[in-house]
This record gives sequence, C-alpha cells and structure tokens, in this order.
Amino acid sequence: VFQCGERDNDPKYDLLKFLMVSDFMPNATNNIRLDRVRTLSLTRTGTLAPKPFEIIIEAVIGSFSGSVGISDQITAAVRNREYRPLRQKLALLGMEDPEDRDLVVPHLKAVMRDFNRWCFERERRLTEGSGNPAIVKEMDRIGGLLDQKDLIRVGFGVGTTYQTLFGLIEENDPDLAAQIASQIGRHRRTVGPGGHLDPPYPKTVEQTAKGHSLGWLEW
Repeated sequence: VFQCGERDNDPKYDLLKFLMVSDFMPNATNNIRLDRVRTLSLTRTGTLAPKPFEIIIEAVIGSFSGSVGISDQITAAVRNREYRPLRQKLALLGMEDPEDRDLVVPHLKAVMRDFNRWCFERERRLTEGSGNPAIVKEMDRIGGLLDQKDLIRVGFGVGTTYQTLFGLIEENDPDLAAQIASQIGRHRRTVGPGGHLDPPYPKTVEQTAKGHSLGWLEW
C-alpha cells in the first residue's frame, strides 16, 4: 500500500518515510507516578472479573509537546522517476499536491477518529455485558470524549483490539479469525451472532485500580 517505487519492501520507497514525527517531551515532570492496573477477564457467564494479580506501571498524566509534519524531500521525490507511484499515493496522507502539507495533520486526525471509533466499539461489545456499572460508566465517558475530541490511544493496555490486523481478519473472514484465536488463545472460538467471535478475542481489558481506561490522549 505504501510502496512508491519499483522494488517491494524497500524502505527507501516507503511513503511513510516522508512523515516526520518528533520526540514528544512532557511539559512538566511532576506528573509521573506509579499506578496499579488490574486485568479484567470475561467469564463464562459473560461478566468481567478481575484477575488475582495487579500490575504496577509507570504512568504520566499531563501534556506533551512535539511535532508531526511532512519532509521537504517529498517535493523532489515526486519529480523523481524512481518514485513514479508517489503522486498517486499522496492522498493516503490527505494531500493532492506535495505542497499540501497543512492538510496532513487534519487528515491523520480524521483517520484516527475513524480507527479509534472502530476499535472502541469492539471493546464496548466486550464490556457492555460486564455486569459492572462502573465499567459501563467509564466506557460511556470515553465514548463521549470520542464524539467531541480528537483522541489517540497509546501505551500499556492497548492490546490486540488496537492492532489492526486481527480486527480486519475478524471483520472479513470470521471463520479464519476463530481458527487463529483458538490456536493462540486458551479457549476454542466459534462464530456467534453478527459474525463476532464467541467468546470474544481478546477477552480481557486493563483499567487502573480506580477504574479508569489507560492510554487515551487528546491531540
């Protein structure tokens, strides 16, 4: 998808080489702390129950500064015959022309908005029958934020739901997804109503000891 040259799998011709992401540094250093995280797993009755252990993580609450942009090299590369497919693939970055660099970040935010909503709805299916009002309330809170803000989810606890490949397999070939999940998980999966795996994969979710979701950032 991202190859812009004649040779496949050569990073020299990867479209994303033109996407520049700087380090993001905290605006304050006093928000770093240790936090307790509990893992909740779906039981046979469809409720979420905590595992008998907690994980200690280094967490930060606060704001960070950095930059996302497009390299100036893209203008020269479009004119280079080695990168002949590049112009056709600028749309993947929200651009029609190499000078449309101001359009990239709004486009990436829109892409992430769709992706996060897709993942969040899969996660909500896991938690909606949890039998735990606090979990349902927290999911409703995150859902409300997704309706109002541009979010991105990173860090510990993101899990398989936010790793695109398995979700796409489940969406396009549920039987294959059930076969894969049965081999790599502890439980045999079948395809239930609506083409969703039964039991779901993954069937765990991590939250802080106070019941907050991990890793949601506004950008």
